[in-house]
Amino acid sequence: MHSKQNRISALRLAAALSAAILLAGCQSAHIEQPLTTTYSANDTATQMEFWHRLATSPLASNDEAFHGLLLFTDGSDPSPDYASRVSTLQSRHLLPSDFHGAADEAVTRGTLSVPFVKILHYHGGVTMTLFGATPRYSTRLLVYKGIYPDSSPNQAVSGADFVGFIGKIEDVQRDTIEKPAALLPDQPVATADNDFNINLSENFHEDSDLAANLPEFSFDPLYLDTAATSPTTTPVFNTEVTIDGIEGKFVQVRASADQPWQPAKIGDKYGQDAEFRTGPKSAVRFVIQPDQTYTLDRVSTLKVAQIIQQGKKLTTQVDLTYGRVRYDLEPINKEHPGADRSPYQVSETGIEHATTIRSPNSTLAVRGTRVSLYDQPPYAPQALSLVGRAEFRNARRELIVFGGKKTQTNRIRADQPSAAETALADTIVDPSIRLARTDEDTPLLSTLISRGSVVTFDRGSGLDIVSGGFPPTTDKELTPVLPGKLDFVLRWTGNANLDLSVANQAGGTGEFIYPAAGLTISPSGGRTRFDHIGGPHGGIEVVYWPGAAPSGYYSVGINGISGVTTGATIDVFKNGHRIPLVDTSANGGSGGLVTTFHTTVSPGQTSAVIAPIGVPVPPIGPPIKSKSAIR
Repeated sequence: MHSKQNRISALRLAAALSAAILLAGCQSAHIEQPLTTTYSANDTATQMEFWHRLATSPLASNDEAFHGLLLFTDGSDPSPDYASRVSTLQSRHLLPSDFHGAADEAVTRGTLSVPFVKILHYHGGVTMTLFGATPRYSTRLLVYKGIYPDSSPNQAVSGADFVGFIGKIEDVQRDTIEKPAALLPDQPVATADNDFNINLSENFHEDSDLAANLPEFSFDPLYLDTAATSPTTTPVFNTEVTIDGIEGKFVQVRASADQPWQPAKIGDKYGQDAEFRTGPKSAVRFVIQPDQTYTLDRVSTLKVAQIIQQGKKLTTQVDLTYGRVRYDLEPINKEHPGADRSPYQVSETGIEHATTIRSPNSTLAVRGTRVSLYDQPPYAPQALSLVGRAEFRNARRELIVFGGKKTQTNRIRADQPSAAETALADTIVDPSIRLARTDEDTPLLSTLISRGSVVTFDRGSGLDIVSGGFPPTTDKELTPVLPGKLDFVLRWTGNANLDLSVANQAGGTGEFIYPAAGLTISPSGGRTRFDHIGGPHGGIEVVYWPGAAPSGYYSVGINGISGVTTGATIDVFKNGHRIPLVDTSANGGSGGLVTTFHTTVSPGQTSAVIAPIGVPVPPIGPPIKSKSAIR
């Protein structure tokens, strides 16, 4: 009996954790303890803790966002409380005079859009000229300018979203993106060609588990050149990481994850496992002698994961948790015939380089000489080649080779199949493009379209956005078009927007799949490809594994985003057949087994059920009879 109760308690805990994460994106959600209660001081160390803890928060509160705005615009926030922050922003016309949001309420994109357009000095069109910067029109303008992905003014903002918006605004203000790593953000581009080949000896985040579980990368055999040889001279290696450039006051470093963060200083040397992190309007440049240069830009965190010397070959890997890193390698030895075909770069020093830059959602294998990787919610990961070729592997494990020998900027986004398509998508918004859709998804999406749904494409999340129509209600309609071998299906009947999440404990640290940028694909292959935002006849969302799924207890949750209170169900199918679910709230809290989980969800509410996959069904409670679909 005691063992049985322990098992039920564990399942309830899993459901509770899933429900807590599900609150991200909820309009009426509140934050129990905003970071401003602990990290509101203005010293450098406290500001750094505020920014990097906020970057991992499921939601950003009004108080946190307004504190962050003042830190970004003024460098400090002397306000003693939330009311003072609101008053300060209103006096600068960065908030409407009738703003009345609570301090702990989740901030929305609409609320932030007004100060953002004014910070950027965007004036908008006739409507904004006549009526001023309202949340609705300011949001539209920011989407048009590329500061926001496709957005609604009522969307709640996660901490990562807010940090991403601040970084994007700084990029616009400082024009950093297309600079080589040899240049800090404030250094003019004109010095790049003159100073790139000289010795630049002048002048991450605490989530180590995330870096440890980034996707593995292997080079494509197509590009191996076993006949390639390097110069006969013995290169001089130095596997130390040396800081040789700092900009701004928010730059910290530590020797390893178990060490405290310290202010970075020019000339300091570190080894493998060193971690760097930066704040707003700050950057750090470090070198691995004799020929590698990295620059970590604003509000970013990075770990030097690997520096291995094997003969004349140097293997280097850095893990970007979020933000942007730029990388330069001295020019490839032009006398080396296989240099542009081998994954190992051969620099003028005679060293063969295998350089990899990883992030949670992508991997960049460098074969060119000047590249950068950007991965920051809510934007699609993006790689840039200023000179030379590179290999980009996105979250769907697709390998894309881009760039060339000439000095020509090439850009690739994780939601596009090529640099050419990325360039096209940057200039033309075409909802008919279905680049994120796979063969497994096509039958289900085609069925939804045939039943009256409208499907558009969200470039920021890489998801199809589905609205309206008549979602399938019976197993006979649904099972033939299910995309995976294991399918988690959420269906609802009312005019509401609900989101489906699936969490497990795979890999020891767990996986979480949710229809939001950076959460749509898990390392084990689980995925979601569309976000149904509802309609008069309800909606449907599916998380699935096209192949084998990890065994364990899965927490399957529903998040009420907006709309009416509605009935909803969760069903789980393995190879087209239902599997039993554990409803921990049934039988007075003692738990029970169901074939369909029925619940009612309102905006701001969450609900969850447990699905045992490849593990014994716990012997709890009597079966609860349930219909096989919503009626």
